[in-house]
Order: sequence, then C-alpha cells, then structure tokens
Amino acid sequence: MTLGSCITVSMCACCSRITAGPPTTRPDGVQPPELPYEPLRRGELIYDVLNQRTGAFMDRSRQLVYLPPERGGSEWEVDVKWLTKSAP
Repeated sequence: MTLGSCITVSMCACCSRITAGPPTTRPDGVQPPELPYEPLRRGELIYDVLNQRTGAFMDRSRQLVYLPPERGGSEWEVDVKWLTKSAP
C-alpha cells in the first residue's frame, strides 16, 4: 500500500501496526536509479538522489548508508537504493 505519493506502508504481521518504509519516489516524482551504486571505501564521495546531496560514505547498516556532507556538517542516512557514483 502507498501512502500519499512517496511512502510505502505495510501491516506488521506480529502486532497489526502500520509501519512506514523508505520512500519509493521523491515528491517531484523522481524514482531511485535503476542501478544503484554500492559504496566500498570509507570517505568515498557518492550522490544521494533522494536528498539531492553529495556525501562521503562513512558506514552502512543493512539498507541504510550514513553520509556526512563532503565539506563537513551533520550526517544523514539514506537507503542504498538512492545512491549513484556521482552527481548528474
């Protein structure tokens, strides 16, 4: 089931709660890249299509990748399916 235009929701099997998943499109309709890039080296610059930002790969936990801005600042997380090697 899709809530609005960009968040996937599902029913939790164990407790019947509705849970939100990662965005499947941006509000402007942009989809994740067909071939997402999976970073390998810490510090490697990659582009986050969802947030339209370039960041340095720091770590990964399952499907989430942690990226601080390339010139410093607050780290953010994004699903790996939204990554490309470089900005378009």
